[in-house]
Amino acid sequence: MKFLFAGLTGLFVSSAASAEIIEASTIENFYDYNVGDVSSSGSNSGGSTTISRSVTTRSGVSEMGLSLTGTLDQGSFFFLHNGSCVGLCSMSLTTKIIFSLFNDGPAPVDLRFDSQITPGHLANSFLDVGSNSIANFAFAVSQDPGLRQGILYTADGTATSMPPLVNTSDGEEFNNFLLNSNATPEWNVLDWSATDLAVQLATLAPGATTNLYYTSTLTIRTNRSDCLDPTLCESLQVAFGDPRNAGGVLSSSRSSLMSLSSDANAILPLSGSDTQSPAVGAIYDPFRVSYQFVDITAPFPFPAEAIPQIQYNTNYRGPTGAVPEPSTWLMLIVGFFALGGQLRRCGKLVRRQLSGPL
Repeated sequence: MKFLFAGLTGLFVSSAASAEIIEASTIENFYDYNVGDVSSSGSNSGGSTTISRSVTTRSGVSEMGLSLTGTLDQGSFFFLHNGSCVGLCSMSLTTKIIFSLFNDGPAPVDLRFDSQITPGHLANSFLDVGSNSIANFAFAVSQDPGLRQGILYTADGTATSMPPLVNTSDGEEFNNFLLNSNATPEWNVLDWSATDLAVQLATLAPGATTNLYYTSTLTIRTNRSDCLDPTLCESLQVAFGDPRNAGGVLSSSRSSLMSLSSDANAILPLSGSDTQSPAVGAIYDPFRVSYQFVDITAPFPFPAEAIPQIQYNTNYRGPTGAVPEPSTWLMLIVGFFALGGQLRRCGKLVRRQLSGPL
């Protein structure tokens, strides 16, 4: 079952004749993953899925976390792709929106699709060159039937490079690219802000129907089956979302996401209002993307506002925090022994009191 709505929009074209465009749209999300020896797949229509897994085998530990949201409203959609992998892990997340437009007016119409590219994030830690790991996204807007073989816009990016890279079909960068790199420990992060997108559609004749496709796919694969410490192994993250609610997502949705992500096994640690975030494993909220179909001569929307710059810790924090340093372990062990000595002394004192006169 797919989420569906229909809307009626009146547009004025250059001939001054009124064109009535009827919009009927659907959205569907798909996911599949493998982590250690656990695998699953599923889909939802206009909903959210958040899953985290930590699997320990004889040879090592594998972890993954995914958050997938795609909910469609008239004039906007609520969108999030966020995936992280370490150890022996793979996943794929896809959201596909189909906008079906019917020209119920007496004249042909030339439309433009005004939308946004969601803020995003590519990150790697301890990138193991030659490991055949992959972490990328592929984004496309296409029309059927349409211009240029139906492809109106594409963008793709990869986290399995130093630094992470993003390519766009029009050669224009996303807004506010921010690259962070660290040497010890080694990690690389590329972030960007919400970016306006405007694409011209093919002429829609009277009585004709056209379909516009908005598709985003995220793919990650790591293959370290012998990972003994997930905080020190190659780890990758790809996200299309809003870092720490910088874009003003409703607080009710934020609270819901926080509760879903506070699982003790989650690889996506809860950051709350903290301005610090690990290089891999950062929390990203859904982002509300606005869209509209307008006459080709309509003014372009204003540029999207920049999100604040993001600061990162110097190491990857796993699902239960970083592994303690050897000196910390030593202090803990000494503390346990001291506590044991105190308990033994208390026990002797209690027994002595019980054996004495009442």
